[in-house]
Amino acid sequence: MPAVAVHGRTRDQYYSGVADWEIIKDVKANIKIPVITNGDIFTPKDAKKALEITGADGLMLARGAMGNPWLFSRTLAYLQTGILPPEPTANEIINTAIQHVQAVEAHPGGRIEEMRKHISWYTKGMHGSADIRRRVNLAKTATEMETLLKEMRNPQ
Repeated sequence: MPAVAVHGRTRDQYYSGVADWEIIKDVKANIKIPVITNGDIFTPKDAKKALEITGADGLMLARGAMGNPWLFSRTLAYLQTGILPPEPTANEIINTAIQHVQAVEAHPGGRIEEMRKHISWYTKGMHGSADIRRRVNLAKTATEMETLLKEMRNPQ
C-alpha cells in the first residue's frame, strides 16, 4: 500500500529549529494515501500530540529512539491505554547498553567502535556520564566498554 512519510523540516533546517507539524496536517488534508508524521518525537506524549495535530495515519520515531529503544513500546502502550509507562531505570539502561555491546561484538562484521556513540546516547544525562563518554571514546574493545558501563551501574 502506498504511503508517504513527511518530516516537518526543510532540508536547510537539518536538525535545527522545530518540526512544523502543521505542514504535515496540510499534506494529510490534501492527499488520499496514508501519511506518516516524523520530526521532534522524543516522548510518548510528543507522539500523541504529533498524531493529534497532524491527523496522520502513523508516525516515525527516529532521533528520539537513539539510546532510548523503550520509546517504541512506551509510545505504543501510551497510545493504546492513555497511561504513560515509567521510564527505564538507570540499571535497565546500563544493562541494555551492555547487551547491545555484546550483540555488536558477536555479530560478524560488527564494529565495536560504533558503540561509542550508542553508549553516549544511552548514558546521556546520567550521573558520571561525561567521564564515561570520555573513557568510552578511548576504549578499543567490547570488554573495556562493558567494564566502564558496569562502573556506572555500581559506582565506587
